[in-house]
Amino acid sequence: MNYLYHNGAERYQFYRIPKALFTDSRFACLSGDAKILYGLMLDRASLSTQNGWLDEHSRVYIYFSTEEICDCLGCARKKALKLLADLDAVGLTRRKIRGQGKPTLIYVREFTPEDFQDTPAQTCENHTPRSVKITPPEVPFSPSLVCEKGTQNHTDSNQTDLSKTHSNHSPTPEHQSQTGTETKGSEATEQKEMDCVRAEIQENIRYDDLIADNPSDADLIDEMVELMTETVCTRRKSLRVGGEHLSAAVVTHRLMKLRQEHILTALNGLKANTTKVRNIRQYLLTVLYNAPNTISSYYMAKVNHDLYGNNPY
Repeated sequence: MNYLYHNGAERYQFYRIPKALFTDSRFACLSGDAKILYGLMLDRASLSTQNGWLDEHSRVYIYFSTEEICDCLGCARKKALKLLADLDAVGLTRRKIRGQGKPTLIYVREFTPEDFQDTPAQTCENHTPRSVKITPPEVPFSPSLVCEKGTQNHTDSNQTDLSKTHSNHSPTPEHQSQTGTETKGSEATEQKEMDCVRAEIQENIRYDDLIADNPSDADLIDEMVELMTETVCTRRKSLRVGGEHLSAAVVTHRLMKLRQEHILTALNGLKANTTKVRNIRQYLLTVLYNAPNTISSYYMAKVNHDLYGNNPY
């Protein structure tokens, strides 16, 4: 490799990332990967314009699946979902879930300083000023936090647990208000992430078609979707499945690979079971986790029954 001389850097192609994402304090809560993802989306938006991908309101949209984001950024599915939720939270993108196996439309939104005047709800809540050096206590990674940097308490680690201190000073109203705002923001972010995961699961299993073809099992299908959503969004590092403790990442990866035929296999397996189930949630999670392994056996048994089930010999 050689050094750069004169205009040597101009030979490369670049992704465009707005400087405001790095200089404007309103975006301080966005991670570097989220800002890079926005730049990748801008590049796709320019291609969409050339291809004429416009909706009925002449708004440009792009296709960018979770798998493609994982490949581009070299990250896991959970992080990709978190990055999408981050961009949605600050208003840089809007997603339209269409269902029935159709890909999600992503609208990449432009922004100007005027867009954020008098609209604090669209910006990063309680972001940390760059001029203040804060060393928060180490906490385990949580995919439900949209603005991980912004939700850290602005206190030292020995001041966060009031029940363990001997200070006679009670929390100020400003501190109580800030704590309440952070709690509400965290809950809203967690709910938004769960909504995103639920929508992707429904898209994977072609939920609308599944309900239409199996109306009598609608409640059970909904229970499966909710269980899968809660499992994927869990903060636990390990989960108990089939009497064994498995890595939460392994279980999550398996559940996000389930498709309509796997759900049908799980439904038929539940109907065929005649033994008493004490923990229905654990049993249901085990059935869903094992669905990819049992689907071949299920269809083989079904074919054998159709071919030889009525054979008197």
